[in-house]
Amino acid sequence: SYRTQEVRENLARKFERTDDGPFAIGLLHCNVGDNTDHESYAPCTLEDLTQTGIDYWALGHVHTHQILSHETPVVLYPGNPQGRNPRELGPRGCYVVDVDGRGHCKTEFAPVDTVRWFWESVPIEELETDEALISAIEETCRRVREDSAGRPTIGRMRITGRGAAHHSLAKPAFVTDLLERLRETEGDEDPFVWVERFVIDTRPPIDLEERRSGQDFVADFLNLVDGYRQDPTRVESLREHLRLLFESGRAHRLLDSPTDDQLRRWLEAAEVYCLDLLAPEEE
Repeated sequence: SYRTQEVRENLARKFERTDDGPFAIGLLHCNVGDNTDHESYAPCTLEDLTQTGIDYWALGHVHTHQILSHETPVVLYPGNPQGRNPRELGPRGCYVVDVDGRGHCKTEFAPVDTVRWFWESVPIEELETDEALISAIEETCRRVREDSAGRPTIGRMRITGRGAAHHSLAKPAFVTDLLERLRETEGDEDPFVWVERFVIDTRPPIDLEERRSGQDFVADFLNLVDGYRQDPTRVESLREHLRLLFESGRAHRLLDSPTDDQLRRWLEAAEVYCLDLLAPEEE
């Protein structure tokens, strides 16, 4: 650990090999190679580590296990022994390392987690009924259980695509009932699969190309949305319309201005919402 919360100095360059022992192990909490997914604590390069003469580097900071160098010196992140939140997916554990008389390392990842996090997608394009949707979700839970190596799992499901099931999924009560039903059935299994939430990212079953070529209000609306989607200057105009909200009163202290990617996602969500209202029964 460090005396201060943030360390921006390259500490790897301060390590050096001594002749006191046959095998030198380096421990360092750092960000190797400017990994943009993590804060740049004690940033360094792989070359900085390999030039120190250290035989084996056990690194901290990145929670996902990965080997950066298989050759001498071995450089790896063992990751954390237990996933702590929905972003820390898959097996978690440590590395068991055998070193022979020549200093060569043999590494083997050993899972030690007791619960695993998952994030699965369920497409709805081929699901024509609510029963088919429920069966697809239950099948996903069975697959998650089979892949968990006997461990209980907690996670989220993203339901995606364009299809008939969208009409039911657009109703909050249906999604709530579906989640409660799934928890009752899958939560009693051993090991259990607990769905923490559904993320609904579905679209109504409308042929958008055909509707865009029409002469009605829906066609005008779809072409208007397309105009915003294809013209960066019009996307920027959305930011101007929202500026009053994000910069007013206390809001500017609580809300960050939306990124271009957020604006595009909001535009898509608005398109889906409006289509549900303008053409609710289209198949």
